[in-house]
Amino acid sequence: MRLLLTRAHEDAAQTRAKLEAIGHQVLVSPVITFEATGESWPRRPPHGLIATSARAFTGMETEELDLAAWRLVPLFLVGAQTEAAARAHGFAGPAKVAPDSAALAEALVALPSSRLLYLAGTDRKPLIEEALGVTGHRLIVIETYCAAAAKTLALEAVAALREGLVDCVLHYSRRSAAIFVNLAAAARTDAARCAHLCLSQDVAAPLLAAGYGEVWVASEPNEDAMLALLAAI
Repeated sequence: MRLLLTRAHEDAAQTRAKLEAIGHQVLVSPVITFEATGESWPRRPPHGLIATSARAFTGMETEELDLAAWRLVPLFLVGAQTEAAARAHGFAGPAKVAPDSAALAEALVALPSSRLLYLAGTDRKPLIEEALGVTGHRLIVIETYCAAAAKTLALEAVAALREGLVDCVLHYSRRSAAIFVNLAAAARTDAARCAHLCLSQDVAAPLLAAGYGEVWVASEPNEDAMLALLAAI
């Protein structure tokens, strides 16, 4: 199939290689670029460390940390990739890994009152904060990364969409899907005529709101479940 990836370049590279290895043709047109904010770590370790994206760890330098004090802090994470990023940065504490933010929030609410540090993006849903705001937890939020929206789609992607040379577009976040809808419209492409594959129902929402007809949603919010749908399209 002829596929269009809208992921950031560093994320798209691995997915592209995976897709090309099984015979797909892949174009990449990132609609967001991740940037570190340069925020510093607090001096005192929390009772628990929260992250919903691997970006939370790659956006901060751990060299400044006393990892002896932080190493075994319990981790509350969304997804295996986020856990892998935490481990790569030296965090070896016990981890609760949830499939999505809603499940993680539910697990956090059930904990005894504690001081929790949330490594977050500047653009995020307030689910974690809202859930913990009505508990006895003390939540400290540090915005470690931001996602800047692209101003245009790549010229190659625009040409392929206009000429009907894209069979399916892959979307990984609600915000990136919304940005794609706006950029595709601004470029005067008929992006709605191809299929769109989404990581979750939430990711699909901007496409459905824009009237896109062929929108597919993964059975679970992970890339393997998402790519498994390609055989059905």
